[in-house]
Amino acid sequence: MKKLILKALLTFTVLSMTLSPVFALDEVAPTNSNEITQKQIANISENDLINYVYLEETETTNSYENVVLSLKDEYKNASNAILTYTDSSNKSYQVNSSNQNDSEVLFKIENLTEGTYQLSSMTFEMDGNVYQSTFTSDYNASFSVVNGVSTQSLDNCDEEVEEYANDSSMKVVEATSLDEALDAVKSVKARSHNGNYVVYLDAGHDNTHTGARGVNGIKEETYTLAIAQACRDELQQYRNVEVHMCRDDSGSCPYPGTSSVQCNTNRVRDAASKGADLYIALHLNSANGSAHGAEVYVSNNSAYYSQGANLANKIVAQLKALGLSAHGSAVKVNAGANGVDKYTVIKHGVEHGINSMIVEHAFVDNYSDANYITNRYHDIGVADATAIANYLGLSKGPHVTLKGFTWQVHDDRILIGTAYEANTNVRFTFKSYNLSTHQWVTLGENKTSNWQTWLPEKGNYWIYVEATTPDGYTTNQVMCFAVGKNYAPYVSLNGFTWQVFSDRINIGTAYSTNTTGVRFTFKSYNLDTKKWTALSNEKASNWQTWYPEKGNYWIYVEATLPNGYKTNQVMCFAVGKNYSTRAMSARSASPEVTTLSADDGIAVQAAESYYARLKGFTWQMQGDKILLGSAYDTNDPDLRFTFKSYNLDTKKWEVLDSNKKSNWQTWKPYKGNYWVYCQATTSDGKSYDQTMCFAVGKNYASYVNLNGFTWQMQDDRILIGSAYDTNDSGTQFSFKAYNLDTQKWETLSTFKSSNWQTWKPYKGNYWIYCQAKTSTGYTTDQVMCFAVGKDYGPYVHLNGYTWQMKSDSILVGSAYNTNDSDVKFTYKSYNLTTKQWQSLSDNSSSNWVTWKPERGNYWIYCQAKTSNGYTSDQTMCFAVSEDYSGNLYRIMGSSSITVDQMVKFYENGKGNATYDTFGESQYNGCLTQGGAPDIRTYCQIFKEEAESEGVKVEVAFTQAMLETGYLKFGGDVKPNQYNFAGIGATGNGNPGNSFGDVRTGIRAQIQHLKCYASTDSLNLAKVDPRWNNNLRGKAKYVEYLSIPNNPYGTGWAASATYGKDLLKLITNLYKC
Repeated sequence: MKKLILKALLTFTVLSMTLSPVFALDEVAPTNSNEITQKQIANISENDLINYVYLEETETTNSYENVVLSLKDEYKNASNAILTYTDSSNKSYQVNSSNQNDSEVLFKIENLTEGTYQLSSMTFEMDGNVYQSTFTSDYNASFSVVNGVSTQSLDNCDEEVEEYANDSSMKVVEATSLDEALDAVKSVKARSHNGNYVVYLDAGHDNTHTGARGVNGIKEETYTLAIAQACRDELQQYRNVEVHMCRDDSGSCPYPGTSSVQCNTNRVRDAASKGADLYIALHLNSANGSAHGAEVYVSNNSAYYSQGANLANKIVAQLKALGLSAHGSAVKVNAGANGVDKYTVIKHGVEHGINSMIVEHAFVDNYSDANYITNRYHDIGVADATAIANYLGLSKGPHVTLKGFTWQVHDDRILIGTAYEANTNVRFTFKSYNLSTHQWVTLGENKTSNWQTWLPEKGNYWIYVEATTPDGYTTNQVMCFAVGKNYAPYVSLNGFTWQVFSDRINIGTAYSTNTTGVRFTFKSYNLDTKKWTALSNEKASNWQTWYPEKGNYWIYVEATLPNGYKTNQVMCFAVGKNYSTRAMSARSASPEVTTLSADDGIAVQAAESYYARLKGFTWQMQGDKILLGSAYDTNDPDLRFTFKSYNLDTKKWEVLDSNKKSNWQTWKPYKGNYWVYCQATTSDGKSYDQTMCFAVGKNYASYVNLNGFTWQMQDDRILIGSAYDTNDSGTQFSFKAYNLDTQKWETLSTFKSSNWQTWKPYKGNYWIYCQAKTSTGYTTDQVMCFAVGKDYGPYVHLNGYTWQMKSDSILVGSAYNTNDSDVKFTYKSYNLTTKQWQSLSDNSSSNWVTWKPERGNYWIYCQAKTSNGYTSDQTMCFAVSEDYSGNLYRIMGSSSITVDQMVKFYENGKGNATYDTFGESQYNGCLTQGGAPDIRTYCQIFKEEAESEGVKVEVAFTQAMLETGYLKFGGDVKPNQYNFAGIGATGNGNPGNSFGDVRTGIRAQIQHLKCYASTDSLNLAKVDPRWNNNLRGKAKYVEYLSIPNNPYGTGWAASATYGKDLLKLITNLYKC
């Protein structure tokens, strides 16, 4: 790499050596010059003398340039070297060498002014002889000094160098703060949200910041991306590692519109935001064609050097195993004399606590290395990955990486999903933790779907998901989630109430709920007898009639929702009399009515309790049922019976009926062996029971048996059938398919009368599931595996993004292929700064969407959906370098402002001034002489000139009024300069540029605005003396004319309110 090879030498010599001054050719220092002219000068060709020429910057804003000439070995003893160079006027200058290290000779050229310079020759002495070599154009040994921002980055867009300034004692000015930053980041150990190592691969350069060019047509940015892709794909075969790419597979610049230095700085920031443990910048080298081999630059910081060198050695070892060599010392640093790293990605990586390095794999201009690059770039990437895996101690195997959460909020539920990457089947467990109740709830466990339905109550939660591979490898992630309302059906019990009657007590429970179907169970516990009594079981009413005996009780109520959710409450209750008989006998006295007191409770006249005796079973076998009966005797006219059966084969109880007055029960069992249980309960709550064994020889209940699958393969569908037998004419069938590739269920049909199902699957492997249900609710099911060899259903596949940058918007499109004519597209953007999603389109038939974002970094999400609901989605990162939202005021564009409005605006703002009359009377009438005898003519010229270049006239006109004080002037700029926007006027008496007439001055202003606001060519001949291509497109909005508010650090004026001041005037102009 021509720009990097001597950075260490260059940095050392620039900071520590005393440099010789530059002399013009007719002022060359006399000692060296006289000595040389007294000796015979031998000419030597540049190819025989020089390995290569190094220029620190081919385009610089500095007043100096550092040049290194690498001499052939036979001339490494050269001395007294003098470099001759010429400026753009072909004037020659000379500079003495400032330092020499072996065969590398350093020259520092100082006191440079704006222009282009060409290295022309070098003269030196060796062994008593004087040699001179004249440079041809083959070395392209030229550089430029520009005024303003350089259009090229340091190092020919390779890894930029940043230096820290030293004070007079050679101490590093910012070393203390950097050390403190390092101490802070060292304490952060777990970078990834799920405990994995995070590797960030920076494929060097991009489509806008191009890299080195080599033999065989090698473009560095193309092959670094290919190497990074191979490295990523190989690393993803390992466990416990996440891999992030700086550039996506399109190779585009991740931060379009930025300089190379800023782009690299943003890349490091992106890596830090992803919690990177390693930042690996992948590059290719360039020199003079003879250099070859690999080298790795690591941080010079003591906290990172040893670890970086360890990984660097492993990388070079893997590259050597491919046949590449090491270029000198495999591990290198590039730091200033203060020890601070100079390469952008390494220096900023250290500041963010990331171990960062630059891997120079091979030389693009060396034929041997180039063959490796073009033919084995994939192997190079795999070698990088293998070294990284060895360094981190990774092992291969089935793995899964969780990539964040997504969710959908519906009216009645929340769907939580997790994005993931895996090379195997994965099962997911979802949990929620309520930060108020401090309780975990398992939402779904060991499930194949990466989506989970959630019905939370209002509150704040952690959502936890764990992914597990078949061999037990797990990873997890957590997010916070605020829920603003109740989604889960709930019921709250809010205390008891009661009514005391002469013959009973009514117990009620207050409650609140958001659903229907709440059932209540009441029980009482006699604290004297130590016995529970069931008062009712899951009844609809929240009131319960109670006939207790005298004594002390707990009253217990339980509320149950249809989904099984339960809650309960208990109270103490003292009963002062006996309510256990619901009606008095004819010989009994009327009940004594007393009041409830703390001492006596409820006083009651004693009465005899009811009884019941069960005396065995009887039964009748009928054609479609069995009648079960229980013999009994009792004195209770309201004795109640409950019948249950227990299937000894299925080990399940079934309640046949409960709390019924009849002692007979209809029973429709399946063939098998049972216990039959009967319980009799008196009105006062006493229970008696009996059990018998019962063998059933046939099915009395409706049944269905599934007896296997059958299918028919047709051109556009598959017909799936289920064989069955049943005794129920109302039997129904449902079908589902489970895609073993996507790990998703699809309902083919809900319950229907047909045992056949039409299926239009996609190519893949499936389970087919069928469930049959009788009219009484009895169910059975069966499953089979099914391999599908082609696509039958409508499908859509998304194949990446494309976009078009318009003047007022960005068009984002998705490449796709489908067999469906009715695909719908949904686009969303996620602002990584505001953390907010925005819907761009919903179920649109177009695969393009118009996007008008603000400046910032985004995710773009697209979902495509076929007519049958099949979906495919994709996401990309997108950096927006300017505002498209319309929130900023564009300088370019059409305008509705009229000349009449402009004239009125001037009249409103000029005060008592008279047009073309000035405080310095010698300038009176100069506007008339310049072609604008009145304000209307002046405004007409402004409108014409603005429209000729597509600049909004309101912007230019109000700017002229602001800069001239409504044409009063009075500052450094004079009226006869026809300079209406202070072009070139920098203050301190500098009047700036002058123009020949009013129209030319206005045109220059319009053109200078267009220079800032557009990259389009001028429509009229250029008259703007301050036109600079470096300014093109860097202030497209009025707000950006203010330098402090300009993202590029440039602009028209230094005032922080300059743009706001213009916008106020524009608003007033529109009111005219």
